[in-house]
Amino acid sequence: MSVTAQSGNVSVVTGQEVTWTPDDGKTLSLKVPGVDSAMAAKGVLYVLVKDDGAKLPTRLMLIARNGSILGVLSPDPGFSFYYLTPHPDAGVSIVCVTDTPINGWQDWHFAYSGGKKALVRLGPAY
Repeated sequence: MSVTAQSGNVSVVTGQEVTWTPDDGKTLSLKVPGVDSAMAAKGVLYVLVKDDGAKLPTRLMLIARNGSILGVLSPDPGFSFYYLTPHPDAGVSIVCVTDTPINGWQDWHFAYSGGKKALVRLGPAY
């Protein structure tokens, strides 16, 4: 799968590797066992990773342009990671799903807050 993201080009060899060429043109290739999908924005590479046998991604890796790991997050309690999508305010939205609807919605947009080093719920995904 190859995706042109908001901040350079990202390509994924599912389950194996992520390659990111940010706007500065310096390509970064990372071996990421279990990689499911990836997207980049605002100088950060977002990578959803599945554990063996999992139906949905189980963790989110946040990677800087130089390849350093900014963080590895689990979904908020009661939620599961679902997919990544562009978002006009956050750059990248991490869409999570819950079995228990909140205000009638099961799918929610989350953003990564670098200051809090945590996910912040933005609103329903529809």
